[in-house]
Amino acid sequence: MKNPAGELKSIFFAIVLLTSLLLLFGLPQATAQEIPTADIPVPAGQEINAVPDSLLSKGVPELPDSLLDLLPDSLASLPLDSLIGLLPDSILSQLPDSLLQAAVPASPYGDNNSITSTIKYSAKDSIITDVINQKVYLYGDAKIDYGTIKLEAEHIVIDYIDRTLTADYVLDSAGRKKGLPIFADGDEAYTTNHIKYNFDTKKAYIRGIVTQQGEAIMHGDTVKKNERDELFVKRARYTTCNLADPHFHIQASKLKLIPNNKMVAGPFRLYFNDVPTPLGLPFGMFPVPKKRASGVVFPTYGEQKNRGFFLKDGGYFFAINDYMNLQLTGEIYSKGGYGAQMSSNYIKRYKYNGNLSFSYNKFRSGQEQDSISSNDFWVRWSHSPQSRGSGRFQASVNAGTSSYNSRYVLDVQRNTTAQFTSNVSYSKSFTNTPFNMALSARHAQNINTNQVDLTLPDFSLNMNRIYPFRGKNGAGDTWYKKLNVGWTFNLSNRITNRLSGVKNEAGTDSIAAFNFETFPTLLENAQNGARHSIPISTSLRLFKYFTLSPNISYNEVWYLEKLNYNDWTEEDGVVTDTIQGFTRANWYSMSASLNSRLYGTFNFNKGNIQAIRHVLNTNMSFSYNPDFADPEQFDYYQDVVTNGNGTVQRRSRYQGFLSGGPPSGESQTLGISLGNTLEMKVASKSDTATTSKKVMLIENFGLSTGYNFAADSFNVNNVNLTLRTRIFNNKVNINMTGTLDPYLYLLDTIIFNENGAETVRQTRVNTLRLNTGSGLGQFNSAGLNVSTNLNPQAFQGARTEIPDESMSPEEQAQREFIAANPNMFVDFNIPWNLRLNYTLRYSRTGFAQPTVAQSVTFNGDVSLTDKWKIGFQSGYDLEKKGFTNTSIDIYRDLHCWEMSFYWVPFGNLQSYQFTIRAKSSILQDLKLNRRRNWNDF
Repeated sequence: MKNPAGELKSIFFAIVLLTSLLLLFGLPQATAQEIPTADIPVPAGQEINAVPDSLLSKGVPELPDSLLDLLPDSLASLPLDSLIGLLPDSILSQLPDSLLQAAVPASPYGDNNSITSTIKYSAKDSIITDVINQKVYLYGDAKIDYGTIKLEAEHIVIDYIDRTLTADYVLDSAGRKKGLPIFADGDEAYTTNHIKYNFDTKKAYIRGIVTQQGEAIMHGDTVKKNERDELFVKRARYTTCNLADPHFHIQASKLKLIPNNKMVAGPFRLYFNDVPTPLGLPFGMFPVPKKRASGVVFPTYGEQKNRGFFLKDGGYFFAINDYMNLQLTGEIYSKGGYGAQMSSNYIKRYKYNGNLSFSYNKFRSGQEQDSISSNDFWVRWSHSPQSRGSGRFQASVNAGTSSYNSRYVLDVQRNTTAQFTSNVSYSKSFTNTPFNMALSARHAQNINTNQVDLTLPDFSLNMNRIYPFRGKNGAGDTWYKKLNVGWTFNLSNRITNRLSGVKNEAGTDSIAAFNFETFPTLLENAQNGARHSIPISTSLRLFKYFTLSPNISYNEVWYLEKLNYNDWTEEDGVVTDTIQGFTRANWYSMSASLNSRLYGTFNFNKGNIQAIRHVLNTNMSFSYNPDFADPEQFDYYQDVVTNGNGTVQRRSRYQGFLSGGPPSGESQTLGISLGNTLEMKVASKSDTATTSKKVMLIENFGLSTGYNFAADSFNVNNVNLTLRTRIFNNKVNINMTGTLDPYLYLLDTIIFNENGAETVRQTRVNTLRLNTGSGLGQFNSAGLNVSTNLNPQAFQGARTEIPDESMSPEEQAQREFIAANPNMFVDFNIPWNLRLNYTLRYSRTGFAQPTVAQSVTFNGDVSLTDKWKIGFQSGYDLEKKGFTNTSIDIYRDLHCWEMSFYWVPFGNLQSYQFTIRAKSSILQDLKLNRRRNWNDF
């Protein structure tokens, strides 16, 4: 009779042997699993329901014989407290809780130091489980996931008895390291050669570590990590270069790294490409925060010819919060000058962002014979809204003293810009109404003339055009449904230092100083006023091909004063009095325009040119406004005797006022304008079909003029001409303008001064040149502009490649060698860009000598490699025979460093600036800066 127990043992050993073979030779891909246990099946039909009470009364419970018979001899001799961790869940679930609680082993580290969560692991090559020594061996792209801890390596060992993880790399067939251990604990990650981590103490021993803290990267030979994630490193290298062998590093014998805080080093020295330098200190502390932090901004030093030795750009940076910062810096010079700067960036998510900077500088040249002292400042403010609400506030301020840019700014663009403008505004639209409003302050400054115009405030209230006779659905083609009306109200106050009526030596208006001392006087003489504008218009179709657009415009101005003129007297001349009090003036005008578009096409039956189409846009308009200067009907003008000969002139009571006044003289003007477009249709053949493409010959050729029926002389207006086209496949833009004067000039005399310059005295007469056979008119102004933008894309399609089959074996081998070794050859198909612009201006009045100005400007950039970039900007004045402002900008990417060189080689702004610095913001003071501006030459 067969022994059932013996058969069950044979089946059990067969299953264990098969499982061991599978684990030994590995599966294609191991899946994540929990802590491994011995795979001990329960025989069919047999269950473990209970343990005898006699066993529970012992100090260490034991398993019944029925279960021990299922185990191999090596496992059957183990006590229950050791064996209980190797049993599968299918058996453990059938044991009573009392037996399980009695069998739990005590932890040598106390109850709170055992493994508290499931360890999940996987490996691509194989997983070997040592159930006797309670170890798991993972091979090939092994991964561990235990709570916040993640570990990846080529080889990992899990020891459940010692509660440790050990990870190592392996060497491939070429002797290279494969599968370096990557250990991550929360936000901290380390790349190592070897790591051993203890679950209970949370301590680790590491060899060959590489870890990154923000922008800083730290290399170390041997490292100990404590339970607070602090690292104690021997033979450490600190750098911001992310290469395996960094370009530069700070090397220390001992180092302590406190995550997200700082790094403290013992004696350290700076290395470049593993070459030691004499730069170092006995100890050091480097910040490694993951958020912005306040700190000292170290100054730069140097010398300027006019101001002496200096320390500049030093101060303190305040990281106020995640949405705002502030930097305060200063500078001081050995010859007495000094300065201070403030800059701030701010942002409110989904609302707005902006930046503000203010610079003040006390300039002292220090020259005993020619000492110069001045106070200069410059303010820049940019505020941009991001919301889409009904109210928007935005600002763009760029203002300061006229001499600031020329003395302190090393920028050709800013130094050659004469006009600076600023605008601070708030606008709001009123929901479900056609009304909107805007409140702003505007500033315009010319640093060449020193004129400053400040409009403060400027308020406008607008009503968008409404259609009072249009239906609810908004449709309608009749003229009264297209009738619309709008309204604009503008209130302004302008302060200017341009003194109208006060002439300087050159005969132009004088410019007063604009500063805190003169501001009260300028404010008292400010110009202010309000203006209403109401446009009314509609349109209707006439004779199918014409569109008639009549409109009426009404304007009214409000002022708090007006002018009153006294006739000329020998003692006082013409005296102008200002009468205080509210005053208003209004005027209106009417006009109508008739538009049409005519097409003409000429077809070709042969050749590639299929057709040429001409489009003529015509516009005829008529405008009328009464003579609001008639003193008998309106009180807007005065007839004033201006000299002893009794000459009478008509002058406006609102002359020079902010919003102007009613126009003088009746006007009945007929205007004519013609616009022409010429395009060509050309056949384009391909391999599959013949298609057509349009080629624009003339984008616009326009002509406009007018005739004033109400004028007593010079009824014909000047003739304006425009031409715009593009040639060479739209790569070259051509713009031409011209103005023809249709009337004759009579030469009175020509006077030459002592320098040989001539002055022509002539008279324009009311005689058309066309009536005398002198042509349509004389060009009194003309202009030509030719521009192009060249780059590699402009020449795409012109390149052809040699087919592989046409190459000789030697050429094919050479091509393959170049493809395999690209770093040994220079790619001449480099990115580049070149912008060229030619400008010609011509002007002449009658018999006077014409003036001609022509120049060529060019700018662009070229990238010699991915790391080299050169930019340039220059020009040449063909009349003065000299170069305009020229600058060259060179940039070199040095991986973790960068180099820039800005050079103005000649001219009044001759200067240069050379900078080489580390890219990382945490090492922003590790730089070399050499500069020299035009004041130093």
